[in-house]
Amino acid sequence: EVLCVSDWSGELTFYNNTGHVISPERPIRAELLSLQYFCDGHFLLGGGEQPHRAVTMYSDLRMFDLAQEYLGAESKNVDQKLLLKKKAEWAEHINEPKTAADMYLSAGEIVKVIEIYAQQGWHEK
Repeated sequence: EVLCVSDWSGELTFYNNTGHVISPERPIRAELLSLQYFCDGHFLLGGGEQPHRAVTMYSDLRMFDLAQEYLGAESKNVDQKLLLKKKAEWAEHINEPKTAADMYLSAGEIVKVIEIYAQQGWHEK
């Protein structure tokens, strides 16, 4: 078990269950929204009361399901399209052109779909 403690100084300190510091202080360069510590040493930080920052953070970490949950059902269509575009970019990056094209199409990015089809030599009606 690890306890993470911070205050307005912008430093994060990690303690074990006996109260001893187990790692040096680390600077935090964001307003804390949530903090989750993982066994492999990664932790997530989100920003204040601005949901788009959390969505951006989760998207950048390729945690698209969490980003979608954070958006929720009542999010703006623009937010949904932005998340779809980020997912499509990642699909392109990992060489999944068909998935990327489908996501771009859902996001209304027709030019990107045409570019992918041309790059792949696909000819569909």
